[in-house]
Amino acid sequence: MCKKWFLPLLFLCLPSFSPAAGESFRNCDWGNSEAQIREKESSSLIAESPLQEGVKILVFGDDLAGLPTFVVYVLAKDRLVNAKYAFAEEHDNANLYLADFAKVGALLQETHGEPVEAGAIWQNGAGEEEIEWTLSIAIGELILLGRWQTEESEIVHLLRGEEMKIYHEVEYLRREAGEIEVKVKPEPAAKTTTKTAPPDNPPPQSRR
Repeated sequence: MCKKWFLPLLFLCLPSFSPAAGESFRNCDWGNSEAQIREKESSSLIAESPLQEGVKILVFGDDLAGLPTFVVYVLAKDRLVNAKYAFAEEHDNANLYLADFAKVGALLQETHGEPVEAGAIWQNGAGEEEIEWTLSIAIGELILLGRWQTEESEIVHLLRGEEMKIYHEVEYLRREAGEIEVKVKPEPAAKTTTKTAPPDNPPPQSRR
């Protein structure tokens, strides 16, 4: 059973994540072609790669909320179906990943309002005695998330881990995307080895 600790999102005065009216991600709309994305995206292209037959990713480099960021576009049959920000900042002090997550969460809240879901999910019954949050994230026992919905998109903000690597990302998913759904695993933010303490005064637990 998973457990969730609901976390308040810190409200900061930060630049907006919001696309312009009528747009779904940055300057682009769902369904845009590769040529349209290249024309609209102002950041520098740093990588492009086919994932499977008919599916391709374009990766641009940017800086958001003071964090170096990979901007990832996923195209299926030359149409934009998925996109994400994958934050590339590396920290020796793993607690700073929690600070980054709070900062980006506040930016998303300022742009999109209160999330429809926000909290900490402990996997497989973990968490009752846990005190080292970043270690729990790095080994995959704990996921921090926030989730928003707009008319066209599902926005999912995650801090998660696997095999001692921490991933910080904001994924944009087209609502009612139809038959094509593509998931992209981001590059790891960093390898975590330092033992750290949890955030001060965690809120009461609730189960889901």
